[in-house]
Amino acid sequence: MRIYLTSSLLVISSFCFAQKGSLQVYAPPLLNELVERRADLSKAKPTFAGYRIQIFFSSQRTTAQDERQRFIARYPEHETYLIYQAPYFKVRIGDFRSRLEAYRFYQQIVKEFQSVFIVEDEVNLPKL
Repeated sequence: MRIYLTSSLLVISSFCFAQKGSLQVYAPPLLNELVERRADLSKAKPTFAGYRIQIFFSSQRTTAQDERQRFIARYPEHETYLIYQAPYFKVRIGDFRSRLEAYRFYQQIVKEFQSVFIVEDEVNLPKL
């Protein structure tokens, strides 16, 4: 059985490498349009994997907005985001490139807000 399997694999691999020619790929015309749209969207708002600090979450939008305003009043230099992920509204802070960068700011605010923790998120590129 082992010899049969080994010899079969050798025959198949030699057949694959012995073939020469060209490969044609047929795709629906709409596929190219979708790929181009995706590229345009990526250019419009460039993001990358990074970190944010979540300072609050609640199922009530007004409560989350109030908490966001409280943060903005204290730290206006940091970007704030109100995100809805059913059933919660979440207030997230910053566009940190590394966990260490987020942790430094986390240490400053951890005593001021109730449920503070670092989360992975798609963050915006820094402003030039």
